[in-house]
Amino acid sequence: MIEELIRLFRTQLGKKQYAELEGTWLELISTETPLSELLALVDLAIRWAPAELPVSLLWVLAEFLAEQKRFGDELAVLRRLVPLTPDDEKLTRALVRCLHDLYPELSLLDRLIQKSGLGYGTPLAEALERFDRYLRLLPEKMVYDQEHGIGTVRSLDLLFDRVQVIFDDGADMMLEIGAAANRFRFPGPDSFFYLLKQDPDRLRALAQTEPAELVARYLRDTGRPATAEELAAALTPVVGAGAFPDFWERARKGLTRHPHIAVSPRTPRRYRWQDEPKEKTDLTEERQESKKGRTGIALEGVKEMSREEVIKSFGALRTAPERRKFLELIQQERSEDWQELYSAIFLAGTDSRTCQLIQEHLPEEKWQELVKTALTDYRRFPDALLVLAQLKHSIPARQLLNRLLDIMELDPERSRRNQARKILTADRYRLVRSALTEMDEADARRLHDRIKASRTLEPFQQDELLTLIAEQFPALTRKPADDAVWTTAAGLERAKALLQELTQVELPKSAEEIARARAFGDLSENYEYKAAKEKQARLMQKISQLQQELSRARVIEPEQIDTGTVSVGCRVELTGDDGTVHHYSILGPWDADHEHGIISFQSPLARKLLGRKPGDLIQLDNRTLKITTITRAI
Repeated sequence: MIEELIRLFRTQLGKKQYAELEGTWLELISTETPLSELLALVDLAIRWAPAELPVSLLWVLAEFLAEQKRFGDELAVLRRLVPLTPDDEKLTRALVRCLHDLYPELSLLDRLIQKSGLGYGTPLAEALERFDRYLRLLPEKMVYDQEHGIGTVRSLDLLFDRVQVIFDDGADMMLEIGAAANRFRFPGPDSFFYLLKQDPDRLRALAQTEPAELVARYLRDTGRPATAEELAAALTPVVGAGAFPDFWERARKGLTRHPHIAVSPRTPRRYRWQDEPKEKTDLTEERQESKKGRTGIALEGVKEMSREEVIKSFGALRTAPERRKFLELIQQERSEDWQELYSAIFLAGTDSRTCQLIQEHLPEEKWQELVKTALTDYRRFPDALLVLAQLKHSIPARQLLNRLLDIMELDPERSRRNQARKILTADRYRLVRSALTEMDEADARRLHDRIKASRTLEPFQQDELLTLIAEQFPALTRKPADDAVWTTAAGLERAKALLQELTQVELPKSAEEIARARAFGDLSENYEYKAAKEKQARLMQKISQLQQELSRARVIEPEQIDTGTVSVGCRVELTGDDGTVHHYSILGPWDADHEHGIISFQSPLARKLLGRKPGDLIQLDNRTLKITTITRAI
């Protein structure tokens, strides 16, 4: 029944019978078609139907799942709507409601939603990414670190966006949220490390029944390749030293067939987890009998297709076997121009496996010409360059790094900017490390300035990259003045209270103003909306600045105040030629009170006074004043 309905859906999609297709969609949903099959059909509609059709299909599916109280599946469907309707209020409300249904016991939920920006003006994709990051780092969640192993989140500081993790080896780490999300892996309930701590008997049973699956889970959780010797050291506590040889013999055979395990051809062999399943070599009888792939798009007629039709048809194919078959047909049917068609497919943007196939078949001279085109004309063909970068193609690292930075800064597509950033930061910035070996000091300085000015990189990534550059080129490291923000304990509490007021009261109020203004209609001519967005931007800037200052805050300790010279924490008495006396206490920016003579150490007057001694003269408002005494202000 389900297979018949799926075939009917594809037929109606191909014939553009959209009204009938919507009826078939309802039948598919009511017959409990697996969610993965339904989403695959939506992918087809995205490629071949008007934009509003897949949006409609997904909304119908999401509402059905909500009625069935399948909130996890509903959230997955709502996430699929995000790139199709990225700034939709209905979708935002549905996501927030779904999260409340999915996590009814999570006391921090409203705070996490607010911090992520979901419903507070942040783009939906970015807000959901932030929410997921917070969710993985809640107290008591398990993490895995390649240096320290298994750890548990002890605390999550939402005010300063920091997380504390205690590791089983005794290490205690406090990291910024972004740095933690980048560094750690997050084992799920069925993972190796989770079961090792919570249900070791289940792992031992898995070692008996599915040894390859046990190894695969370990490789997935660690995220790094391992040799048989390294696996033995890691898995012996579960399998047993005496039983490991037999276990490994059975596991090794299963690993070669495992869809997510790649095995290096060289010795010693390394086994590695890959998220994308390996390409299957055997096609099913159904595929062999048909020249159509699962997409329902015919593969015949390649000989009569125009260049544009070839590229469009290739882009519609969903699986690697289909794409390989299509490339074979091009070579068979288009002997005169197959190389040009291969080149056009590559430059139009394809996946890494197709890229490898194209490289294997094209003459070396033609392939190098393609690579040169992707590098020199990367603004026209950014997807081609990104594929080459993913494959770690033999392109000079310095040249590739500059191209990726250009894409991150200038490409209008967020997905490409994010992909370029992912490549740049992969393997602990391996590309950057390689590029630095090809640079002189002038190149490194330009890179330093670009990294510092980047709006795409996370702040922690900027810090790590600038540190890398400084390690390679110490001469570039400037010795900045101490950037600590000095304050009294009372001033620090005032600043924290202000930050809390801004994030928990002012920011939600700003989001409500934006929502009201949005309701007035056309945003391009909506003055209220623009004013509300500008106000929110100023508020976010103020919050960001205050968070940065608080992260550098240092409390003035009375016993450490040096009264030999003017320093932070001192009270200074100044006497003029006419006998007038002035008193100034130099404290922090959150302590300043000009009516009572308390000034910030960052103020122009304080900067004139700092480092001076009793008897020194300073100029103030065309008057000469003498420092007479220096005492403690607190």
